[in-house]
Amino acid sequence: MEPGETADDAARREVAEETGICLIQTEPLGEVEHHDLDPDKDLRGEARVRLHAVLAQVASTVEAKPIASAECRWVPIDEFDRYDWPPANAELNSALVAALRER
Repeated sequence: MEPGETADDAARREVAEETGICLIQTEPLGEVEHHDLDPDKDLRGEARVRLHAVLAQVASTVEAKPIASAECRWVPIDEFDRYDWPPANAELNSALVAALRER
C-alpha cells in the first residue's frame, strides 16, 4: 500500500498494474500481520509483512494478462491448495476459500 492508500485502493491499483483487470466491486476480507524469523535466509534476522485480503468482482469475460508479472491465471477454488503459498498467506487463504464457498 502506498502512503494514504486504503486496502481497497491498493487492491484496485495492484490488480490493474499486474493484470490489466479493473475491479468492479470490492469488499474487505481480512488482514494479518506475519513475522518470519528464519536464520537460513539472508534477511538479517527479521521480516514482517501485513497482508490485506480483498474480495473483488470482475466482469465474467475478463481475461487476465501478465503485464507486470511472469504469469497470471484464474484458479478454481477446488485447486487453490495445489499451489505453494508463503506462510504469511495461510490465514487469509483459509478465509478466502471459506468466503468463496459460501457464494
